[in-house]
Amino acid sequence: MKPSLALLLAPTLALAGPFSGTVVSLDGTPVVGATIKAGTDSVTTTANGTWTLARASGIASRSGKTISVTSHLTVEDGHPRISFGGMDIRGRSHASASPAGAKGGVEGRQAITGRTSAERDTLRVYWKGKRLTVLTIPGDTGSITFKIDTAWKDDGGIPWNPRIAYGSLLDARDGQTYRTVEIGARTWMAENLNHTVKLPLNSDGSTPKPYLPPSLMYDNNADSAKRYGMMYPWNGAMNLPDSCHNKVCAPDSHSRRGICPSGWSVPKGSQWDSVMNLAGGLEHAGTVLRSQSGWKGTFNTDSLGLRLLPSGYRDDLKKSYSTSGYAGFWCSEENSATLACQRYSYVNNTWFGGDIYDKTFYYSLRCLKDTP
Repeated sequence: MKPSLALLLAPTLALAGPFSGTVVSLDGTPVVGATIKAGTDSVTTTANGTWTLARASGIASRSGKTISVTSHLTVEDGHPRISFGGMDIRGRSHASASPAGAKGGVEGRQAITGRTSAERDTLRVYWKGKRLTVLTIPGDTGSITFKIDTAWKDDGGIPWNPRIAYGSLLDARDGQTYRTVEIGARTWMAENLNHTVKLPLNSDGSTPKPYLPPSLMYDNNADSAKRYGMMYPWNGAMNLPDSCHNKVCAPDSHSRRGICPSGWSVPKGSQWDSVMNLAGGLEHAGTVLRSQSGWKGTFNTDSLGLRLLPSGYRDDLKKSYSTSGYAGFWCSEENSATLACQRYSYVNNTWFGGDIYDKTFYYSLRCLKDTP
């Protein structure tokens, strides 16, 4: 005779092996009201930003008898499951033989075993209903600190990939924040840089008049800048003098900080190519790297989370802007007095490739986190 469902549900969980930690904003201030989830379990941070999410380690019956944890309990997808006689409480059988000593075991079925050290748990952090970050950890641990952006800006009508675990970058120069994403072994900005480059005043206090402005909003539109970021000529992106439009100023091929935030640099062409290869190579990377919406007439997966948007470019010779379903990005290499390295993707094909272009064109900029 099978035990009644009530008998198995009546015992209380003995909680142990907790996850614990703190949630803080990007400036280090404790965050109250953030939600931490593991499977179906969740907890909300306290006034000082702390949280503890306990895990079940055993089942004790009201009569004082203890059911074997090894034979009867496991944690799957963040919540405990109980087995009895080779069946869980919903009557589902399990493959292979029952462990020795499991009462009611039937050959060909297995009572659920406890979690092993190799099993991993996923913790998710939510702020005002938005999932901001994800951390996968092995086993039980404590003192986990999450930094989240509590003033997260709108997505500009182009949703983010909900399957990606994004991080955040706070640019101390102007207080702007950007989502970041790990691709391979490196961390990239998942948004175009939106930093306005300001030239130093002349010695007499007057405003300099450069051959090209070092940064521009698309079509002079502030709303476009919020969505697509700023556009830069090559020397503006690299934080080099105006004279570098028509002379060689950076002959080496190393990454440079340029106008990126502290600790970040303008990527080299080879670093862009590493991402391209992870996305399936030249002929297919475009649909993998582009945002899932915002591009007309194509289906894009954004499966790596880089979220390339059709931000377009400015041709300074024609004094005109163009989107035409185009995303272009500067890289750090200088090819000649007038040409520099660039990577781009068009809406009417599936690829993502590289070329060299006139330094006076205005393109978007992504930054790559420096390695230790």
